[in-house]
Amino acid sequence: MRIGIALAAMLCLTAGLAEAAGVQRIAVTVGDGSETLEGAVWYPCAARSEAIMLGRIEVPGVRDCPVVGTGLPLVVISHGARGWFGGHHDTASALADAGYVVAAITHPDREGRGWRTDRSDAIKRLIDHMLATWPDHARLDADRVGFFGFSRGGYTGLVLIGGTPDFSLAARHCQAVPDDPICRLPGGGPASSGGASAAPSLSFTHDPRIGAAVIAAPLGLVFSAEGLQEVTVPVQLWRPENDELATHPYNAEAVYRALPVMPEYHVVPNAGHFAILAPCTGPQAQAVPEICTDPPGFDRFAFHTRFNATILTFFETHLNGR
Repeated sequence: MRIGIALAAMLCLTAGLAEAAGVQRIAVTVGDGSETLEGAVWYPCAARSEAIMLGRIEVPGVRDCPVVGTGLPLVVISHGARGWFGGHHDTASALADAGYVVAAITHPDREGRGWRTDRSDAIKRLIDHMLATWPDHARLDADRVGFFGFSRGGYTGLVLIGGTPDFSLAARHCQAVPDDPICRLPGGGPASSGGASAAPSLSFTHDPRIGAAVIAAPLGLVFSAEGLQEVTVPVQLWRPENDELATHPYNAEAVYRALPVMPEYHVVPNAGHFAILAPCTGPQAQAVPEICTDPPGFDRFAFHTRFNATILTFFETHLNGR
């Protein structure tokens, strides 16, 4: 669907359902119950938007206002390495404005654990929490669950929708291309996370409740066609053209070629890896310029208007029929 139609759809849905995105903080218990991850939920709200603090940044929204609507679809978000639950707040807010409930948690990503089972299991627990424990869970439609993941979160999503990684692929890649940034990731890159292969002793959490997935700038070189053969849900795949971390053609392009069902594939001209993150505020740009600085001529604000509209159209197309 063309961007203009997607934008029109977003505007119509926003006008008809809510004035602004409500925002609530949540805590989700993971693992053996001894660990709790912080997060947030964005949802349709009838109050007018205001400026609220989310972590250390100011965003538009309404804190803890009543949820509007019933039978609402759910989208869960998985951020990239060293990210946090608010890293995609504008995408979450745009979906909430259009009638979705969006939930995100902060992955700890300690000592490379995120490459194994922890990340996908945490998102499964987040879905469990939203559908059974969240105070307004009765307003959700459990048959309409979507996923959005960026970078290492894209890896997480591919596992959740049926992918099985093989870390020996990363080890071989890093031997052949040792200067690839993915081989020097902090906290343990994929090449050091699985030994010689995806050993049988490792289990990977899949979640068949996810009916459609947006995978953005994924760290995907640990997936072969065999490892993705069980992925059957619709996928929208994004590749920043000048991705300096998930480098081309080893990641998004490799996933595109390996998926058994052709994804909806978008290559973003002149974009770097971090263009997928929400546009930065002035204080953010000063504090973390490495994730806020885009290539000359790239307008992250303008891109995100199109990006969020295209994501909305994808979920409207593939979740409403479930």
